[in-house]
Amino acid sequence: MGHRRYLDENHSWRKDKKSFDGTRERGYAAPKLTGDDILKQVEDLIGITLTNHPEKKIKISHERRGDNWNKKSIFFDLPYWRTLLLRHNLDVMHIEKNICDSLLGTIMNIKGKTKDNIKARLDLQAMSLKPELHPIQRGDKLVMPAACYTLSQEEQSKFCRFLKELKVPDGFSSNISQCVNLKERKILGLKSHDCHILLQCLIPVSINDVLLAKVCEPIIELSIFFTILCAKTLRVDELKQIDEQIPLTLCKLEKIFPPSIFDVMLHLVVHLASEAILGGPVRFRWMYPVERQLYTYKSYIRNRARPEGSIAEGYIADECMTFCSRYLKGFETKFNHLERNYEDGNRECHEAQLSIFRHSGRALGAATTRYLDERDYNEFVREPTNQYDDKDWDKNFIEWFQALVYQSYREDDDLLSLSRDPNYYGALVEVVELEYPGRRKVVLFRCKWWDVHGKGKIHLVNRAIEPEFSRYLGIIIRDRNICQVAVENWAKIPQQNKDHMWASIKDKFDAEDMEQKRELVMRHLRDLWNKWRGDMHRKYVKENSLQVALRNKPTEVSVDDWDWLVKEHYFSSKFQKASQQNTLNRGKRKMLHHTEIGWQVR
Repeated sequence: MGHRRYLDENHSWRKDKKSFDGTRERGYAAPKLTGDDILKQVEDLIGITLTNHPEKKIKISHERRGDNWNKKSIFFDLPYWRTLLLRHNLDVMHIEKNICDSLLGTIMNIKGKTKDNIKARLDLQAMSLKPELHPIQRGDKLVMPAACYTLSQEEQSKFCRFLKELKVPDGFSSNISQCVNLKERKILGLKSHDCHILLQCLIPVSINDVLLAKVCEPIIELSIFFTILCAKTLRVDELKQIDEQIPLTLCKLEKIFPPSIFDVMLHLVVHLASEAILGGPVRFRWMYPVERQLYTYKSYIRNRARPEGSIAEGYIADECMTFCSRYLKGFETKFNHLERNYEDGNRECHEAQLSIFRHSGRALGAATTRYLDERDYNEFVREPTNQYDDKDWDKNFIEWFQALVYQSYREDDDLLSLSRDPNYYGALVEVVELEYPGRRKVVLFRCKWWDVHGKGKIHLVNRAIEPEFSRYLGIIIRDRNICQVAVENWAKIPQQNKDHMWASIKDKFDAEDMEQKRELVMRHLRDLWNKWRGDMHRKYVKENSLQVALRNKPTEVSVDDWDWLVKEHYFSSKFQKASQQNTLNRGKRKMLHHTEIGWQVR
């Protein structure tokens, strides 16, 4: 609770009493303290030792001091500690584990795991919050009304059946189905990595059809937050974006879930993004490698009375065996044993020196054997090709996909948009296993591919542009030296600047008949420019005051250009009137569509 203090000072939720804790939020987020600030606060606590001994224990009044310090940390004796930017490290592994357990236990209403119990309902009644969830007295018993965030028994069975029948790639996760009890509709015994997979991948997919949209939205946003945070490669702009978004997500959870679910673990999420900006990728700082190594050390223990000596001897023995196994021939070692899911009896292929002859798995279904003629040999071995253009197949698939989405998923804006502008690159036709002398085999896949990596090739079908070309156009419209942003519309950009843009495109991409396609390319450049400015309005200006909008400056726009855009364009009466009219027009449409003719530049 209390995450409204992280919102902007003019945010409407600060005044909303009914949806939150019954009060107006007047506080602000605590300022980040430097090492010198902390030393000033604890200068009178030097020499104090934390102890429970009644004669040595010193009572500290936090109310009088105005802080929560009990002693001066011994780490401040280090010369660099006072200037260290990151003096702590929050473990994302255990935070994910505890949040997943709380959410999953509450949604599934698992006894002993749910945060929504009779005590939590009585607390709501005492605080006069969420009257629809107050317990009802029926005779000698208190009955809890059904909440919007809990699943019914039928929905619980559906959710458990989804996890029980789930199939994932090998090595993606453990066998989560072993933790599912279909009879009692319970999910127990989840490990930390199971919660990692559930929170980021499975829960958002499984609850989308069984819970209300207002309940799914913050849970999906929380899942996206952890997905971006736990990525192998972090982008500072994305981290800043989720750092701004996470207080809104937690406030949405406050409006739905009872206060009992908001423990310290859920609050720590607020600090994870800013910590990742300072500390780098999470995978170098969380506890997964430490826990796995500790599990290995525990397996070395043979004498429980002397665990340290057992671990030391076991570690030395493992190092010696690892070293010797590199030179042993004819024995199965950790370097030449078969893979866990290896199903082929031909061990010679597995021990082959060339990696191309090593493959796991086995073929399924009926197979035919044939000898390669010269044409097939050249196709498979000497001259593989990856260019294919099957317009009939592509057209049929696009029409089928559009019809399917429009009939069954018309409420999903993302799928609806994807179905209108599809661009597909090929189809699997045949799987071929080539057998060489010595029973060495290579598995090949015959596909109908479209070459999207050819230099100088621009491929556009139904306004879906080849990725490299589209990315370059996005770079051009954001380059303040080439393209102006502080103008009323695209027509106001001087022709000299447009000629400069076109020259830059021709320098990057060399294709036939480029001059004949200039009008179409510049038209698409104009659409990207308009879309970029519209996205900035929705993200940084819409539903904000003038002062807040001026502070929300995007990094790719200069201060002067942003001031002009906000004051002279976004907040002008002409733009406001056009924006309202466009909103009304979009609401009247039953289905958006594009009629631009597809074209190709080679």
